[in-house]
Amino acid sequence: MSPAISKLYQVKNGGELSPQECQKINTELSMIEANDIPKEQRENVADYLASAFNHHSVQPQVARQLEALLQELQENA
Repeated sequence: MSPAISKLYQVKNGGELSPQECQKINTELSMIEANDIPKEQRENVADYLASAFNHHSVQPQVARQLEALLQELQENA
């Protein structure tokens, strides 16, 4: 697991992410599938992605992949 994804998982228990960390997390998330995310982290990741889209902080080059991941996480919640 990448350091960026580990940081995202840790934020579930409190903390903040910098814009640079978010870009790394978005890139990493764009390359994985929902099944690669531990069940106990799926809601956390879905909440993170929903927030990222709401704040327009998703890079255009990974938006399509992250939209698909978010949809899959929400459908299988």
